Amino acid sequence: MPVLFYMTVYGMIVWPVSIAEVPNICGALICVFLLMGFYYVSLIIGIVQSRNEAEKINASVLMEKYTEGILHEARTVRNHQKLLAIQRHDLRHQYLRTHMSISLETLK
Repeated sequence: MPVLFYMTVYGMIVWPVSIAEVPNICGALICVFLLMGFYYVSLIIGIVQSRNEAEKINASVLMEKYTEGILHEARTVRNHQKLLAIQRHDLRHQYLRTHMSISLETLK
């Protein structure tokens, strides 16, 4: 695309013709300006699309890291809940042993 644009500009520079002498050159000038506009529009669209893709990739990576963090936190909470359940169970047995020993001493 830029090759065509620069070849057209080069051709206009090599063949020195003024618009006043040859009015048919207006069509060529319009074509050059249209090509230039089309090239820049397509360039801007490409840049915007690549930026959007990069943002999507970054958002995806961020979401993966966030998900990993939540899963790690859930595992940690689950492990702590298991440890608390074990401690509660042990405390119940300790309470029962203590309570039973007090009861046995009072019965004697």
